Amino acid sequence: MAVLNHLVTALATILLITPSLASTSPKDLAKVAAQFKTAGIVPDVLPRFNPSALAYLTFVYPNSTSSTITSPGLRIGRDDAQLPPVLSIQGLSDHKRYVGVVVDPDAPSRADPTRRSIRHYLAPDLSLGQSSVYVGDAKVLVNATAAANDFRGPNPPAGSGPHRYVFLLYVQPAGFEYSFLDLADRAGFNLSGFAERTGMGDPVAGTYFLTEVV
Repeated sequence: MAVLNHLVTALATILLITPSLASTSPKDLAKVAAQFKTAGIVPDVLPRFNPSALAYLTFVYPNSTSSTITSPGLRIGRDDAQLPPVLSIQGLSDHKRYVGVVVDPDAPSRADPTRRSIRHYLAPDLSLGQSSVYVGDAKVLVNATAAANDFRGPNPPAGSGPHRYVFLLYVQPAGFEYSFLDLADRAGFNLSGFAERTGMGDPVAGTYFLTEVV
């Protein structure tokens, strides 16, 4: 998401439809972890999820409004989620690099996920930048290098039911290397296996949204 810096600057005056949030609390983190289990992301995508920070995605719609995912599971229309979202994080260190990933584990459908998971985004060398104009006490993630896979908006098959689009953030380990990954082949991505092979460990933050085409 090399356009993140541009988006944050250009959209600072856009009308928001969600309020700013308070600081991170253990209750907030526990709620997000519980929602991941309720939604089946644990174990479909991750064996476990115990976040130490809160993640927010802000989607800017063509009609010049925006919607911030303040609680996982928000429904976003396909056409409203084609631009790269602004990524904001609350409760992490400013002095580390991070890896961001977005996957769809429901390809071609949740009932028959034979192509699980499709990788919609993979970006190393993310860091915390300026304060978010969308979420109180959060900071926007910015790219130090180009994304490995640029953000690809959701495009689930019509009639396949709601798809879960899961955003996860990892602390980038020293010597992070992914040349073994076929970046052109986004389907069948084993995120847990990738995290283990690269030494990323468990994610420190995450959220998800739902998109369905009837």
